Amino acid sequence: MKRETKDKKLLKLSHFGEFTDKELEKEFFNIEMKKALKYMKPMVLIFGFLFFLFIIPDYILLKDTGSFKTIFYTRMITSALAAVFYFILDNIKKHYKLTFYLTNFELIFSLSFLFIYYQYPSANFIIQDLGLIIIILAIYLLTNKLFNMFIVSITISFGFFTLSLYSVKDIKFSEFSAAVVFTLLAILISTISKYRSNYYERMQYLSNCKLLVTSITDPLTKVYNRLKFDIELDKWISYSKINKTSLSLVILDFDDFKRINDTLGHQAGDNILINYSKIIKNIIRASDILARWGGDEFVILLPNSSLDDTINLVNRIIEEINKTESSNGRITCSFGVVSLSPNEDRESFIKRADIKLYQAKASGKNCMKS
Repeated sequence: MKRETKDKKLLKLSHFGEFTDKELEKEFFNIEMKKALKYMKPMVLIFGFLFFLFIIPDYILLKDTGSFKTIFYTRMITSALAAVFYFILDNIKKHYKLTFYLTNFELIFSLSFLFIYYQYPSANFIIQDLGLIIIILAIYLLTNKLFNMFIVSITISFGFFTLSLYSVKDIKFSEFSAAVVFTLLAILISTISKYRSNYYERMQYLSNCKLLVTSITDPLTKVYNRLKFDIELDKWISYSKINKTSLSLVILDFDDFKRINDTLGHQAGDNILINYSKIIKNIIRASDILARWGGDEFVILLPNSSLDDTINLVNRIIEEINKTESSNGRITCSFGVVSLSPNEDRESFIKRADIKLYQAKASGKNCMKS
């Protein structure tokens, strides 16, 4: 029931198509921004270059030299800021913060557009409105928070129509009304499209996360499976050899587990594996790796743990298991404990731990050999 409640909370999205869980949204957005940088960086330079190229029609249409110079410097400065933003994208480590810079970048371009529009003594209102709609579409094309996109689009649209009423002479009410409607429709359609995109991207992300967890988790006990353990084992063996740190390995299995399955049934056996794996997991450190090796056999990988430290930990596990009451009678485990030797490979490491486990079994079970 608790798991279902948690899943429903993760599936809940805000009005702007974002996870209501702030940490999950931050994690997702970091990943998305990192991927988006591959196309955002060249797009920023392209926008800057195209923005500056419009100086050509400015030169043809404007007769006022003073206005042209003002527009020229405005386009040059804005394009230079685009180049600066390009290099900023390379140096920002926390991709979640990119939304702040990106929003300001969009606002600068929008304000530049409005400022240049104001410089034209007799600008064509409809043509400029088409330019506004193109800018809005470009805003929604870049990866950013939907709320920020919406605010920037509304801000530039409000500025444009206010400026038009002030500076454009003899503007027809029908043209003005139509331009307002078409611009708002462009914002509405872009917002709905982006919301749908946000929704499906986040659902896909959750689906991928669940698949990843499933691929490395034992379905019965919910601890790691053998695939995940093999990956971690190779990683930590390499780390230990490079950094000269200790690494210990424990192999354990439940004593007389076949008898439990034969006499009490497989359901009772499964419950034992589930309950006692939880006990072990609660004792080991967060950095230790507990995995189901197969059947009733489990392994514990302990990075940065000496043989003596591991022996002490296993003694605590044995003590906890022995004092735990079970409806299926007395449950015990046997343990084989080893520490990685210099120049030892993974096969030798596992084999030595397995030998120690069989020695513990031969010694009467419910004990540890190291």
